[in-house]
Amino acid sequence: MGLLAFGCQKDELGFTPEVPVPETENWVVHQIDSGAHYSNQNTFKLFNGDVLAFQFSLDSSAVYQTLNPANQESWNKLYGFADCNSHHHTNSMRLTWRYTAGVGIELASYYYRAGVRSWQIIDTIQPFDTLSAVLSVTDSNYVLQVADKQVVSSRACSQRAVGYYLYPYFGGTEPAPQTVRVYIKED
Repeated sequence: MGLLAFGCQKDELGFTPEVPVPETENWVVHQIDSGAHYSNQNTFKLFNGDVLAFQFSLDSSAVYQTLNPANQESWNKLYGFADCNSHHHTNSMRLTWRYTAGVGIELASYYYRAGVRSWQIIDTIQPFDTLSAVLSVTDSNYVLQVADKQVVSSRACSQRAVGYYLYPYFGGTEPAPQTVRVYIKED
């Protein structure tokens, strides 16, 4: 039985109502409004480095049902950077997530290498989990570490990562069916 995005309640999906997530300083709430793709904190900022370390959390707004069931498998972008001084659909590395009923919130590395998109599932979490993540580059690889799990994938250039930050984004083609909040604190 399919649930419609605007008609389902969190308790119907098996989760409790909203509760506060990290209440420490320096957390940024990235809100993606219902019907939108981009976070309200989506500003252009250059990235030039070897490591992007941060903590993150998703609240129960991360439990959703897309209008088109095929879009449920799309990856929502959490945080990352464009690389190789190119557009993010050419070279980039991100941590992504999607909600899968009966499984939870799946996390994956999501990267473009010379215009070819790939992804690898790294872990499954539940709403309100707070985890640390590190996205780093070596001469030939991207390394994504979430808690004690790690994924390594090849990259197209060998210099330090040069690009721009990539902020929370909902979807592929379908926008957020409800307001979604992503909490990020850079280390």
